[in-house]
Amino acid sequence: MVELKKIVLLAFALVLLSTAMIWGFTRPVGSDWTWTETIYIRADGSIEPDTAPISTVDNITYTFTDNIAGNVPAYSKAIVVEKDNIVVDGAGYILQGTGSGKAGIILSGRSNVTIKNMEIRGFLVGVWLNTSLSNTISRNNITNNDYGIFSYQSLNNSLSGNKIADNSYGIKFDGCSKNHFFGNEITNNSIGVIFGGSHNNNFSRNNVTLNCNGISLGGSSNNIIYGNNIASNEDGVSLYNSHNNTISRNNITLNQNGIKLSGPYEYSSGENIVYGNDVTNNNFGIQVTSPGNSIHGNNITNNEVGIKVGSEFNTIYYNNFINNTKQVYTDILSFFQVNYWSDYTGKDRNGDNIGDTPYGDYLDRYPLMRPWTLGWSPKPSVDQALEEEIPFWMQWWFWTIMAVVIVTLAGAVYLKKRKPPISTVSPLRARA
Repeated sequence: MVELKKIVLLAFALVLLSTAMIWGFTRPVGSDWTWTETIYIRADGSIEPDTAPISTVDNITYTFTDNIAGNVPAYSKAIVVEKDNIVVDGAGYILQGTGSGKAGIILSGRSNVTIKNMEIRGFLVGVWLNTSLSNTISRNNITNNDYGIFSYQSLNNSLSGNKIADNSYGIKFDGCSKNHFFGNEITNNSIGVIFGGSHNNNFSRNNVTLNCNGISLGGSSNNIIYGNNIASNEDGVSLYNSHNNTISRNNITLNQNGIKLSGPYEYSSGENIVYGNDVTNNNFGIQVTSPGNSIHGNNITNNEVGIKVGSEFNTIYYNNFINNTKQVYTDILSFFQVNYWSDYTGKDRNGDNIGDTPYGDYLDRYPLMRPWTLGWSPKPSVDQALEEEIPFWMQWWFWTIMAVVIVTLAGAVYLKKRKPPISTVSPLRARA
């Protein structure tokens, strides 16, 4: 009987726990309060209209108390924030547009505003940042808008933990700098992320999948794209007329084009660094049609074409080209050196981990005999290997020795000419 009571109590506790978990993870169900005019959070902290399902007790945190569904003329704004240093918490509710509303939430000239925990859908722009500073957009679902998040000339904003899906443009930043993108899910948009004329932004550890264009930079510089998963897009990362950007430590897989550095000569993308990425199972792993880029330390594996190079003066070294259907496609002189090629068949008779013969008709003069890893370099170094190819009479040490010999001989001749002759007349005869 005691055991039966214990079992009943345990079952009851489990039911309560399950109910609590379901309650905790289920979005609040509202009655879809319909807005027919723009909702304002005024600079003095008031809310207009006062019937809007948004409450505050301290004029700092503003919390949704119901779903908000739009029924307003085209190009109207749902919520306009006019107050700085506040939090707008959706509390899991929905902000629903009609498909023609201008913006779900607009921050114009605002600073230190947090937008979080809401679903925003059915607008021209889900969240609009206009000349705004140090705002946070966090843990929102932003779906089925023309632009999920649009920012114009805004600085030092943070986007983290959002799901941005099924928009025409997931994220578009135009003329923006020093913004941070971290841990977002950006999926199934026509264009996942686009930077236009934007500089010094950090885009790290996001999941960018199933978009037409994953991450696109145009006329943008000094951005960091680091540690992201970029998969199953048409273009994984594409740069056009963009310079001094770093693409590093990303997983880039199952795209049509993994990485593209492109642009006509006057709008080319140069001086970019592509380093330490895993570029696998793409149609084209890396395409480079702009000069002056550094591509090194990447694993380029199981692509249809590992790398396609259509411009001169790129440096391509310490990469591992493994099991690509075609390792490299190029018809111009490129600076390939000390890469590992899985189909290299040459020998290494002196054991320096550098092949004795070039890979691919002088394509790579110093192919590695084993895959490159961080912290390892072949012995001798590339400089030593180059030195060994130069005839002895053209090397620095030969001419150093020759200079010493010439100076020594010249000095000996000079001293010999300066020494006085020895007289053949004895002193006694000279006195007589």
